[in-house]
Amino acid sequence: MAYSTLKRKTPLRAKTGFKSAGGFKGKAAGRQPDGTGEKPARGRKAAKTELSGLVTRLDAVFSLYIRLRDAMPNGTVRCISCGGVFPFAQIQCGHYFSRRNMATRWDERNCHAQCVECNCHKSGNIAGYTPRLVSKIGREAYDALCVSAHGMRKWGGDELKAMIRHYTAEARLLAREKGMEVRI
Repeated sequence: MAYSTLKRKTPLRAKTGFKSAGGFKGKAAGRQPDGTGEKPARGRKAAKTELSGLVTRLDAVFSLYIRLRDAMPNGTVRCISCGGVFPFAQIQCGHYFSRRNMATRWDERNCHAQCVECNCHKSGNIAGYTPRLVSKIGREAYDALCVSAHGMRKWGGDELKAMIRHYTAEARLLAREKGMEVRI
């Protein structure tokens, strides 16, 4: 059947921009469907946004803590992957297992100071990371880390807030101990 011979069974309705004098007659935007007129409790989208903000804040505080933990008293840091020594400002928090893995994202055994070259340009330089990680945390802790990396973890808002408080306090303490000026 050719395109020109097809006919609609029902005619198309014209859209009008007309609203009645009483306003929109359907459900009120942002109101409960039961007609109570109260706004709904915070929705999934708002909760997700709040969790996202907490994750971002925890990432920043945790990264600072890891870099301070691995810093030497003179303000330099040794990269776990290549072994090079860099100023504190040129170091990042490198994850052995990716940050996508929420079970090990904020695990102190999984995170160590890494130079930008190894962390970003060499995708973590795992070939150099692995032997130094095993010698730093031990074979048993390494094996336990590998097991926990294969697990699943969902973090709640209260857990994230507690970790933010904990790592903020720890970072302040380490900065004071090592005589380093950092912004927390």
